[in-house]
Amino acid sequence: MTDTSRRSASQRQTQDKEDRIRLSEALSLDELAQILAQGCAAAKAASTRSGYADYVRQFQEFSERRGLPSLPADAETIRFFLAEKVKGGSMASTLSKALSAIANHHRQHGHVDQTKAPTVRDFLKGRRRLEAEQGNTRRKASLLTDDLAVLAATLDADDDRCAALRDKALLLTQFAGGFRSGEVRSIHFADLDFVANGLVVTLHRSKTNQEGNPEPVLVAWGMNEQTCPVIAMAKWLEELKGRGVTTGPVFPGLTYVPYGIRPRKKSIGKGGHWQMLKKRLKAAGLDADLYGTHSLRRGHATQALDSGATIEEVMTQCRWKDPKMLLLYWERGRALMAGQTSSGHLGL
Repeated sequence: MTDTSRRSASQRQTQDKEDRIRLSEALSLDELAQILAQGCAAAKAASTRSGYADYVRQFQEFSERRGLPSLPADAETIRFFLAEKVKGGSMASTLSKALSAIANHHRQHGHVDQTKAPTVRDFLKGRRRLEAEQGNTRRKASLLTDDLAVLAATLDADDDRCAALRDKALLLTQFAGGFRSGEVRSIHFADLDFVANGLVVTLHRSKTNQEGNPEPVLVAWGMNEQTCPVIAMAKWLEELKGRGVTTGPVFPGLTYVPYGIRPRKKSIGKGGHWQMLKKRLKAAGLDADLYGTHSLRRGHATQALDSGATIEEVMTQCRWKDPKMLLLYWERGRALMAGQTSSGHLGL
């Protein structure tokens, strides 16, 4: 390095240092605190923050009614809150979410987290055991390929062409892609790429990808035209194009107006997704009480494994990192009934 180069590098370093000092002097502690708060808030998805806020509000209201401190709260107060929620019909899975919200609220305010106290954890563990013994897990059933075929046939016969095309494309895409409800509802035009093997959907954010790293997911061609997710998507996009929509969410909410249907600028919401599925299940003669929007992802795992896919293939498609989670989705009773256990490989 020449003397001139060294002087230039030294001058740049001096200038950078002076710029940092000026920036530091210009920012107040309140402004820095605001930046910190924004960063901490963004660490969790908006849906998670909203859910946490709701549980914290419930806990605060409970504590106020009972004359107990909510922040900081002791283990007994938390246990009484959980007991009241059980009396109101909440399951152990809901109690666990509430505990996560209370714990996060305490950590954010610099207080000791009492949700992990042995007495609290024992109560939660006991509730899970009681629910298992009573067979009361409330887990929604899987929607399988035969069910999707019935739904597709019903939608094809629907006179409301626009809504039917959207709903068919959404349901088949979610099932074939193994998508969560939030993932399939977040798909935009720019996320789609039709290729020789089918349709590549690029997810930018998901439950297991909070950093927004592009995550391509292949939706393969179907064996039957009526239930092919790629064909269903192509028909729906053509319908949107005919209505002048070529950007934004692929599965928008729909507004009924005097002259027909108008796609909204925002995607269908979580509640709208469930109401749509419920309506379509009833129309197809299926028991809507047995299913939820997650039944499509759960059904993908069960159908694929039953049809010979490997655990690795399903984990890749649905983006699971832990095989234990996949096995929870695979209807174990189906596997046991088919003799798909290691017990038959012992040579007895």
